[in-house]
Amino acid sequence: MKYQQGKSTYELAWEFGCHRATIRRVLKDNGIEVTNQYAKKKVLAEMIMQMYSEWYKPQGIGEALGVSADTVGRILHDNNVCICKSWECPKSRMI
Repeated sequence: MKYQQGKSTYELAWEFGCHRATIRRVLKDNGIEVTNQYAKKKVLAEMIMQMYSEWYKPQGIGEALGVSADTVGRILHDNNVCICKSWECPKSRMI
C-alpha cells in the first residue's frame, strides 16, 4: 500500500530494515508492478514545466495531470521556474 501511495523501494527498505531488492521481490510476488518512479517524476516535472510555459494555470495543470496545484507549484519552484502572480500574467493567455 505504501509503495502505491508513492514511497520508493529505497524508502521502504530503510523503513523495514532490509535491502531494496527484497522489497521489489515482495511487491512483484504480490502482483504489484514495480516501476522507476524517478523516471515518472522527471517526466511529470517536464510536462508541468511545458504546460506552465504555455500559460496554463497551476490549478489547470494539476487537474490535467492528476496532481494538486501545490504539487505543481513545488515542482516549478524546485526547477527554478519563476512563478508569476495572477496579476502579472497576461490574462488573455492564461488557460
